[in-house]
Amino acid sequence: MGEFIRQVQKDDPSTLFVVTGDHVERFNFATDVSLWALSGIPCYFYGDGVRQDFLDEQMVGSHLQIAPTLAELILPTGRSYTSLLPPLMESDRAFNHRLYIEDGEIGEQKNLTDEDFRDDIEAARTIASWVVMHDQ
Repeated sequence: MGEFIRQVQKDDPSTLFVVTGDHVERFNFATDVSLWALSGIPCYFYGDGVRQDFLDEQMVGSHLQIAPTLAELILPTGRSYTSLLPPLMESDRAFNHRLYIEDGEIGEQKNLTDEDFRDDIEAARTIASWVVMHDQ
């Protein structure tokens, strides 16, 4: 991957790279793996103007937050956009189809006690479903 990035940067120094992964099969062979290890994935933003401390080490988020993060990085200052979820640099909690992360804790959504967060998750899912079903 390093060689690819070096070559692309040589061709176009303004290129912004986003490298992320998938965790579905990473630990299917393990029997005693924490939810953090099982569900955490890397996400790197790299390019001209992206500071090393761009994202806090303890930041949490989801793939759904990559697009608004890119918008923040590449849109001109003051330009607006619409997103269901905040960019990663403004994220303090996250969810996927099964899990949630809040206040440094990860758990099953069925055990989530924060009613506001539970409502936010349901609202995001409802809006996303509507957009998909109405081809917007």
